[in-house]
Amino acid sequence: MPLPVPIDAGDVGQAVAELRAAPIELLLNPDRLEQFLLRLGLNDEILEEFPAAFYPWCGRGVKSWQYPRQFSRYLCFLADKQIRSYVEIGSRHGGTFIITCEYLARFGGLRHACALDLEESPILLHYRQELRAFDYHICSSTSPAGRQVLRTGNWDLALIDGEHSRNACWSDYQSLKDNTRIIALHDIINENCPEVSEVWKYIRGVVPSGRVFEQTDQYREVFEQTGKRFLGIGAVVFG
Repeated sequence: MPLPVPIDAGDVGQAVAELRAAPIELLLNPDRLEQFLLRLGLNDEILEEFPAAFYPWCGRGVKSWQYPRQFSRYLCFLADKQIRSYVEIGSRHGGTFIITCEYLARFGGLRHACALDLEESPILLHYRQELRAFDYHICSSTSPAGRQVLRTGNWDLALIDGEHSRNACWSDYQSLKDNTRIIALHDIINENCPEVSEVWKYIRGVVPSGRVFEQTDQYREVFEQTGKRFLGIGAVVFG
């Protein structure tokens, strides 16, 4: 299958239009969705994490910091979970947030979304102003203001992808565990973020294995060149 043409950098409208028009059968097929996610654009920071073949898609579209192979399976896992509220800690450019929100809106009737990050993203500002209303907080999730946002929400899904330290991940989990149905972590096997892996191992151990999702598939070229594994996304379903 030929690789798709990338969307222009920062073209939020085109990415969202395609997400809203994509056939349901594509969105539920992990292999086809993987190719579609590549078209929507990848982040262009720490390029050693990505195969060289993906570089034409890095820094394009909405700049999601995900492996399409992992992200597509995660989204398919969420499709039948009836998610109506979503909070993302560490939204960076906004690609993961935008794609997740638009995907959930196609399946779960998403009604409330919230993003937290330390810096404003032009991509997310455009998305909020033109395409979807959501709460956008420029603060640390571990600050009093950030904790208040997390603890007072009633979340169906939360993604923890902010400060990649043991203390920060644990703080985010503690802020969410009593009012969140599904908690996901990013970078669960990323060898550049070992403390996230430690927190994930604890979290996945508090629920039965049948309620745990993990996607850690790697790209062989990257592992052969670096000797490391990167990213990885996991989720636990509490109710």
